[in-house]
Amino acid sequence: MFSYLFGFTRRWEMILLLCSGVLIVYTLRVNMSVAAPKMKDSLHWSDIEKGYVLSSFYWGYALGQIPASIYTQLYGAKWLFG
Repeated sequence: MFSYLFGFTRRWEMILLLCSGVLIVYTLRVNMSVAAPKMKDSLHWSDIEKGYVLSSFYWGYALGQIPASIYTQLYGAKWLFG
C-alpha cells in the first residue's frame, strides 16, 4: 500500500502500520483514564467497577497474547503480518 506511494519496502511499511496501531491503542487508553472520573459520576460506578473498566485494557492485551503466540508459532510472523 504505502510502498508504491512513498518507496518504502514492505518491512518499513509493516513497522509504520504496527507503530500506528500502538499509538492509536495508547491514545484510547489515555482517553479512557481521563474520562473515567466523569464516567464514574454519571454512570454511578463504584471504585471497584471503575477499576474493572480501566483494567479491561490490560486483560485485552494479556489474553490477546495467547492466540497471537499460537498463530505465530503455527504459521510464522511473515504469514501472520503480511
